[in-house]
Amino acid sequence: MTDSIVHRGPDDEGVWTDLIMGLGLGFRRLAILELSPLGHQPMASAEGRFVLVFNGEIYNHNELRTQLRALGHGFRGLSDTEVILAAFEQWGVEAAVPRFWGMFAFSLWDRREHRLWLGRDRLGKKPLYYGWQGGSFLFGSELRALRCHPDFQGGVDPAALRLFLLHACVPSPLSIHPGVSQLAPGSLLSLGEAETAPHCQRYWDPALQMPTCAAQGFRGNEAEAEEALLVLLRSAVAMRSKADVPVGAFLSGGIDSSLVTALLQEKGAGKVQTFTIGFGEAGYDEAGHAAKVARHLGTEHAAVNLSSREILDGVPLLATIYDEPFADISQLPTYLLCAWARKEVIVALSGDGGDEGFLGYWRAFAAARIWGRLQRVPLAFRAPAAAMMRAFPPAIWDSATSAMGLGSFTARYRLSGARLAKAAAVLGAPDLEGIHQGLLAHGDPDHWLVEPASGGEDPWSVPMDMADPAFWMACKDARTYLPDDVLVKVDRASMAVSLEMRAPLLDHRVMEFAWSLPADFMAGHGQGKRILRNILKRYLPDSLVDGPKHGFEVPLGDWLRGPLRDWAEALLNSTRLIESGFKARPVLAQWQIHLAGRRDRSEALWPVLVYLQWREAWG
Repeated sequence: MTDSIVHRGPDDEGVWTDLIMGLGLGFRRLAILELSPLGHQPMASAEGRFVLVFNGEIYNHNELRTQLRALGHGFRGLSDTEVILAAFEQWGVEAAVPRFWGMFAFSLWDRREHRLWLGRDRLGKKPLYYGWQGGSFLFGSELRALRCHPDFQGGVDPAALRLFLLHACVPSPLSIHPGVSQLAPGSLLSLGEAETAPHCQRYWDPALQMPTCAAQGFRGNEAEAEEALLVLLRSAVAMRSKADVPVGAFLSGGIDSSLVTALLQEKGAGKVQTFTIGFGEAGYDEAGHAAKVARHLGTEHAAVNLSSREILDGVPLLATIYDEPFADISQLPTYLLCAWARKEVIVALSGDGGDEGFLGYWRAFAAARIWGRLQRVPLAFRAPAAAMMRAFPPAIWDSATSAMGLGSFTARYRLSGARLAKAAAVLGAPDLEGIHQGLLAHGDPDHWLVEPASGGEDPWSVPMDMADPAFWMACKDARTYLPDDVLVKVDRASMAVSLEMRAPLLDHRVMEFAWSLPADFMAGHGQGKRILRNILKRYLPDSLVDGPKHGFEVPLGDWLRGPLRDWAEALLNSTRLIESGFKARPVLAQWQIHLAGRRDRSEALWPVLVYLQWREAWG
């Protein structure tokens, strides 16, 4: 099991067993702090009560160490693992974990109480899977570790597959396998010796934290808010730049990564190494903008443009890097960027978290505008119209408009079957939450699957209980899209090449401060992250801050018609589709429409291709 995740920790390995209790803990180490054997895991506490395996970093471990020393604890080395164990001995597990600032997943055995604890950081930076398989309770950082165990039963959960096709990722607490769950972010699990059902509890939850922060509210003016936030951001960057190995930064040229890079360069410990990736296709390549930002900040910048060969060689690796179906279209360039950066550094800082914390997603504003208009029309009138639109699968709509010679008209106004399917979901939404779900959806999986799974709630459905729609959507994204998509993408891509990624904007102090601010400090004129923009203008000219930025978009549609066409067509055959549970005819029809250039169907086809490749790779 530990050998299967050697990429997560190539520097050291360890196993601890309690044969009487039938328990084993295994670990692979990526050495970042305390490179000596004093950081070896599994590690036992000073009194011997606890045994711990821990993945991640606790950034405030020095402050906790000082507190614990004052309470009589001694330390042999400088690792944060030793501090965690002392904290458990001093305060107990449930009281200690909320004191940890950082990213982590851990398993802890209490030898006195005969109790196993699993824990995960507030926002879900580090993964943790668990579940009963046969007669064994298994847990690990990646599914591949569980698959190594002889009791692992495998299989595909139909509900998880349907949700994967809807969201392009498997939402927690589900996994693709029946009986295996993801521990939710900000959660603790405990399982006693005589217990069969684990007990889970959340110690931190955006759905609770955000309303509390909003109710307390920031009391100062906008200038005072900028100063207070800058203090927190400098602290977050300083904590995450501490390492006994080389540290760099990913720089896309956007607001978030530029601000993190500026604050890292400001620390003055020489030129920061920055990395970006570019594409040759017009409208997607932003490497030039990132280079301008790097020159102004004075970093040692490096950029790489993806070649067709790199794209072709990289795609077959995705099913092994992401050992659960995962279809964020930027996963390939994220992995290649990590692999390239790992040649120079072992730790890299990113700008992840700015959108969720500071109202950066366009849908937060679009959904509110759409709902403001739609709610004037009773659902009794909207629902039948939406049902009629959904009755025509995207392939039928696209084929019909082309046959009638309307292709140029629909292309001009960007009317495609996929867009109409999304419009139907929005039109038939009973509330703002439904509109947000519709905007996030990658299509209607019921049109793809032979036997659509029914029953059970979508974990991404978070009822609205906040007055401000934009803040509620930010809360929902922080609870769902962030941990299940964004952080999965970055964790697996970086850990595949043994690169540790750190995200200062995901410091929970920064997030909670952002959620306490008035909406007009965060957004204006349909544009979010206003306060971050204002701070960044202290480091960059307006022309580099206010320019257009489209996010980490990739020309997937062109790739599927070009270097990836043979790979895709090898997967898209009728026999394989039917064996995998898909309706072959509509999938293949969409593929032909995409190849012909009549519509870009890459967003809907990519999850299908990813799932087919995953099945082939993992059986």
